[in-house]
Amino acid sequence: MKLLGDAVVFRSDDEWYQVEESGAKNATVRLLSRRDWKALVSANPPLIIIRHAGDDTAVSFTRRLTGWYLCGEFLGSMLVLFCWDPEEPA
Repeated sequence: MKLLGDAVVFRSDDEWYQVEESGAKNATVRLLSRRDWKALVSANPPLIIIRHAGDDTAVSFTRRLTGWYLCGEFLGSMLVLFCWDPEEPA
C-alpha cells in the first residue's frame, strides 16, 4: 500500500488487473501492516489507484472508493476490504 495525495495505491497482477479495471471485480482484499492501517485511517482517502504490477509503463486506473472495511487480523496484519464504484472513473 502507498498513499499518494488523496488516493490509496495498490498493484495487481495481470489476471486481477484486467477484471478490476473492467468493473467485473470492484473490490480487493489486502493485508496491511499496523503502521499502514493507521496511516490509512488517518488519511481516509476518497480514491483508489490500481497499477498493473507486471508492466513498467505505469498502466493504472483510478476509481472512487465506496468504502474500506477492517475484516480482522491475520498473522499480525490487518485484513482490509477495499470497494470502489466500477462505473465511475475518478
